Amino acid sequence: MNISEEKYLVEDGDGLSEMQKDSILDDAIDPSKARAMLPVKEINKIFLTGATGFLGTYLLSELLNQTKADIYCLVRASDEQEGIHRLKECFEKYLTWDKAYDSRIIPVLGDLSMPLLGLSEEQFDNLSATIHAIYHSGAMVNFLYTYSHHRSANVLGTHEILKLAVRYRIKPVHYISTLYTFFYNTYKEKTLIREQEIFTRNENYGPGYAQSKLVAERLMVAARERGLPVSIYRPGRITGDVNTGACQPEDLLWRSMKACIEIQAVPDIEMLIDMAPVDYVSSAIVKISQKEDALGKNYHLGNPEFMTAAEFYKIVSTLGFSLKTMNFNQWKTALVAASKKSAQSASLIVIPFIRGGHFNNSHVLYDQTNTYQALAGTGIECPKISKELLQVYFDYFYTIGFVKKPVWDQLLPEIV
Repeated sequence: MNISEEKYLVEDGDGLSEMQKDSILDDAIDPSKARAMLPVKEINKIFLTGATGFLGTYLLSELLNQTKADIYCLVRASDEQEGIHRLKECFEKYLTWDKAYDSRIIPVLGDLSMPLLGLSEEQFDNLSATIHAIYHSGAMVNFLYTYSHHRSANVLGTHEILKLAVRYRIKPVHYISTLYTFFYNTYKEKTLIREQEIFTRNENYGPGYAQSKLVAERLMVAARERGLPVSIYRPGRITGDVNTGACQPEDLLWRSMKACIEIQAVPDIEMLIDMAPVDYVSSAIVKISQKEDALGKNYHLGNPEFMTAAEFYKIVSTLGFSLKTMNFNQWKTALVAASKKSAQSASLIVIPFIRGGHFNNSHVLYDQTNTYQALAGTGIECPKISKELLQVYFDYFYTIGFVKKPVWDQLLPEIV
């Protein structure tokens, strides 16, 4: 245990909490006992977790496009054929598949929530001896579940990743975290959060997902302090592809927007909206990771230009939707009423998040100095949120049937 890890060992009335205990890295994870890592330019076998997720699919695509490496993808499947099928399904869902990828994708049948990633000791050893770098994007994500629900995949799984990283040869780890590790109610007094900061307070505020990612960050930092090259990337809200519009409709932003369209009303709240397109986030991570001098730092990957909720709703209205503004309590009442009328109402998904305090008006700004420096001269920049970008997203929603395209005739003012 490093001296710096002692800051997590704060006794409370019941002794050490589960989060505090989980923040301590196993002493056996020791980079000093492993062979030196390969130079970044010689890395040609990469291990990726989370390849069947939204960002993970785009990371896989970028790794295939920006490098010549073979990509070993952890995937839950009964056999290799099913594993390949699952990966292809995700590519096709987000419109990113290319047949040229076939020969360079190697499925690794396992499970992030299991000891040794669900592999046998021999398989884990073979994987450790084969790969040269790790991109750890896999995680369980549910903003309504507790820390305990997320612990196996997000925390214990991270322990296994770090074991893999120091066995035989040192492998640089590129860990995908989240800006949500900085719980807004605790950090609202700050005007700017620096990239090197790590949330150190031990408290129960915040979603279980964010808590689990925080503990995983602490483990990553502890491993870095022992000599493992760990880079931490913190995206904010990840939105759709700027070209195809491919999105995660399950995101709370889009779920709440669908509910607003359903009840034809939006809340009057002073909230800032951060939207970073997935193709920007994935291309930035892979580009930064290919720079030797960029290893071992933290990077913030939110959109530097926020949009107010009022501006966002105004743009959506110009796309053809009739939306009146209500105060927050009236809007919440309208959602509850809609949820009682239909079991298919989008409001049913949103109401638990309202009760959980996820519509929080406080917001903090994030330093992106490391990100800007690492991306300087690459041409990779986060696109601005605009009516044109939202139109691309809504066109995708119309295509997949998530939102019905508005009929303009129905929106014309009545002639009295």
